[in-house]
Amino acid sequence: MTETKPVSRLAYVDGLRALSALWVILYDVWRFNREPDLGLLTPLCASGHLGVEIFMVLSGFCLFYPMAHLWRLPAGHWRTFFVRRAKRILPPYYAALLYAIVLPHAIAPLFTLAGLRFTPEALPSAWSLFVHVTMLQNLVDLPALINPSFWSLSLEAQYYLVFPLLALAILRWRWKGVLAILAFCGLYRLGFLAFLGSNLSRQEFLLFNSIVGRLAIFTAGMVVALVIRETGGKRPEGLLDTLWGLSTVPLVMLGFYWYFHPVGAWPLSDVCLGVAAGGILLRHADGARGLGRALAWPALVSLGEMSYSFYLINRPTCYYVNHAVSQLVPGSQALQMGVTLAVGVPLSLAIAAGFYRWVERPFMVRRPRPELRARPVSTVPSS
Repeated sequence: MTETKPVSRLAYVDGLRALSALWVILYDVWRFNREPDLGLLTPLCASGHLGVEIFMVLSGFCLFYPMAHLWRLPAGHWRTFFVRRAKRILPPYYAALLYAIVLPHAIAPLFTLAGLRFTPEALPSAWSLFVHVTMLQNLVDLPALINPSFWSLSLEAQYYLVFPLLALAILRWRWKGVLAILAFCGLYRLGFLAFLGSNLSRQEFLLFNSIVGRLAIFTAGMVVALVIRETGGKRPEGLLDTLWGLSTVPLVMLGFYWYFHPVGAWPLSDVCLGVAAGGILLRHADGARGLGRALAWPALVSLGEMSYSFYLINRPTCYYVNHAVSQLVPGSQALQMGVTLAVGVPLSLAIAAGFYRWVERPFMVRRPRPELRARPVSTVPSS
């Protein structure tokens, strides 16, 4: 595959990112309504948190893809990387943190005027605010999070910190580096359980499931980037393609099952979900047919482009919409969930669109990145 049209070639990634964001919000609204029985749709709603796992795979893929065909990076690359990541991620995050704090104070009078009960999702203490500002909420046990969705953003920020080590290991040693990373992740988990056992406290579980324990899912995305670069984006053929395609749904189901299994089995969840998401990325890398073409649908791509803003905004917005709907709309929890989705998702999209334009996008405008100039993989000298 040529390098002439990288934007269209990766449009399906934005589409997958959009579907993952919608899956997460479906899960959140389902939980807001005390997990109603929706028949055949219940498993889809109950597994919506796995959309975050897909985000982690996509993050590893997108960060590593531009350099996966190289074995040496130009001087100063990592300094530039950290500056760009900080400018790209932190300003929208802090603006969304302010949004989650201010929103309940802004809308409380409206609930009072309407004669509705008002219960804010969380009002931050000084300690909670400090933990959120420093992005440590996935490591510190707090009574309540300002925005519970933000735990994944702190994990994402920590991925950025270790990404240079992961990238250098894979660029230098290729598949040996991948195996070393996965072995390190597994040994960390095994060692943790060997010392503390499987009956972990909440704080111990947060450490067990921290950045070191979750390297496998992020590395899966990097592996897919490596495979696509080394094969020129050529889709698997024949029986391998068929088997990989048929295995996607069973792998997601197994990942969902192991996710709720005793903590010692959690690495299996990461492996199953990583292989499933990675298979979608690899099998549809050309974006020319089937699911790849569907994921490149312009509406999905547009949502995917602003999915970070949507993810930052949607939970507090939908929480307070649901808080009002649950008091204004009589009927079943399933009906209230449907009304919340019908009102909350478009409202979240509208707010996210403005947030993307005025808060996120200005930090995406930058000078063109210089080409990564390095010798290709095929010229790596033998050791």
